[in-house]
Amino acid sequence: MFFLNPSFLLGLIGLSVPIVIHMIARRKRERVLFPSLRFLSASQRRVGRALNLRQFILLFLRLLLLTSLVFAFSRPMSAGGWFSSLLGADSRQAIFIMDTSYSMSALSGAEPIHQRARSAALAILDSLGPGSRTAVIACDRTARLLTPGWTADRMETRQILSNFKISAGETNIAPSLSLLPHLLKNSSAGAREVFLFTDLQASGWDHVDPQEIVEANLRFLIVDCAQAPAPNAAIDSLDLSLTKTLKNVPARIHAKVKNYGETELTPRCSLFVQNKKISEQRLYIPAGAAAEIQFEFTPSAIMNNATNDAENLHGYLSLTADGLELDNRRYFTARLPKTLNVVITDPQADSDRPASHYLSRALAPPGADLSVIQPKIVKQLTQADLIGAQAAILTAIYQTPPDEWLEEWARNGGVLIVFINDENPQAVQP
Repeated sequence: MFFLNPSFLLGLIGLSVPIVIHMIARRKRERVLFPSLRFLSASQRRVGRALNLRQFILLFLRLLLLTSLVFAFSRPMSAGGWFSSLLGADSRQAIFIMDTSYSMSALSGAEPIHQRARSAALAILDSLGPGSRTAVIACDRTARLLTPGWTADRMETRQILSNFKISAGETNIAPSLSLLPHLLKNSSAGAREVFLFTDLQASGWDHVDPQEIVEANLRFLIVDCAQAPAPNAAIDSLDLSLTKTLKNVPARIHAKVKNYGETELTPRCSLFVQNKKISEQRLYIPAGAAAEIQFEFTPSAIMNNATNDAENLHGYLSLTADGLELDNRRYFTARLPKTLNVVITDPQADSDRPASHYLSRALAPPGADLSVIQPKIVKQLTQADLIGAQAAILTAIYQTPPDEWLEEWARNGGVLIVFINDENPQAVQP
């Protein structure tokens, strides 16, 4: 015999309370001899024995009541034998609903929650009699039947329960309950039981209708496989502006880390670039709150020894291990240009000292490394000019070009700077 909720067995400690009360009630009284009542001593002894017997019976009933309540909450199950026959195990039909959501991969004590669910489900399977039939349902954001309806093949059910996979989806119990009417409709007479193995994530019950589990001759048992909520911090978002960053310009990575657990956490967040650990910071995150973190580094200091993919930057942020490790890492990648190509449009490029002349000298002054910023001057901007360009500067214009390709280029990260013609600014139209 085993218990679905063994933690309730700690309630047996409460059996000491009636015993203590009984011992206090039997405290010794002071004996006073009274001559005229000496002939009643024999009668007192008979009455005392009757009272003591009644006290012992009352103590036994109290202990029996508390023991029954503890065992009821512990949900005892039998793994065969005469006790299984007493419970009607020979004619049982059991549906196993296995929560395969992402949270089931969290650690509960020394083992994952889904492993505790497997062990409990296999123990219940062993308690079924030889004439029983079973069905297995897996649920996360959706529900799917893992057995071909009802099956009497015990080995097939055991293999399914031993090998089901945990998904990356969230918990949603409602879809699995929608499969019950079809299974119950095709079930035969006899005891019908539904076992739901889950970690009781609150969000998984948002769309559950209690009426769906109210069924005649149906026993619905929820097996809580998590001993306690697992500590869990996750990298919720990662914002990097590396696409237009040059190798020798400092880059910044901004991330938000959220604590999904019920206790405060102090995780360490580490930055890895090109498979090298660059920096590490420790965070303090209260329960249910989020913290923001920022890293800064210079790509050229890391990529100097790179070979063929010198322009490709890749890395990730990583948190220290907790109950759920799958959300402790978030990756990023970017292609860093060796040079910053800037297109300058100047309708008066052929004139003496045009505006583009001063812009080009400001971007690449005499004596500067011209291999970093390379300006290109054109009289009229075309779509072909933007190929490979990271920035475009429009000078001496009267009207912003309405071209859709220019807007799309800017939305994809291109930097657009517009200088209005100062001779007739009223003529400029948006």
